[in-house]
Amino acid sequence: MKTERRNFLKLFGAGAGAATLGLAGCASGPGGAPAKKVVVVGGGYGGTIAAKYLRMMDPSIEVTLIERNDHFISCPFSNLYLGGMLPDLSSLTIRYGKLAANHGIKFVQAEVTGVDAKNHSVSTSKGSFAYDRLIIAPGIDFRTEEIKGYDENAMPHAWKAGPQTLRLRQQLEAMKPGGQVLLS
Repeated sequence: MKTERRNFLKLFGAGAGAATLGLAGCASGPGGAPAKKVVVVGGGYGGTIAAKYLRMMDPSIEVTLIERNDHFISCPFSNLYLGGMLPDLSSLTIRYGKLAANHGIKFVQAEVTGVDAKNHSVSTSKGSFAYDRLIIAPGIDFRTEEIKGYDENAMPHAWKAGPQTLRLRQQLEAMKPGGQVLLS
């Protein structure tokens, strides 16, 4: 089991590293001039990794990360919490303020309300932000209201870590011996 986990972590790290190679295009602005401002919308894995590695590749680039939440809870490894090996979700929680401070990223906690691609501007609940390059990485969301009869509280999917993960663990802990769980 440990070998499989180690191989997974190696593969995950290699994949994340390879994905950053595609960020090289963000280092140049319109007409090939150096990009001075990059705005990243979304603070999940895609957005935070893009913001972090852009700053690492070229510290002269001003990177602004815009996300509605002040933290991100990692879904990978949440199985450790669900299985009772972690007492809470704190070790799976990434605070954007800390990420920003460690890597020189400007973090703005706001709701994005629009993108003006022609004028290179992102509108938010806290104002507008100009950019030379824009990365949109909003992550996942669900339209559970479209599933007739589905009760998110009764059957949490927990694909989006946080309250759903807490609820799923409560249900697992309350399960009687011999109870059944369906995984997909």
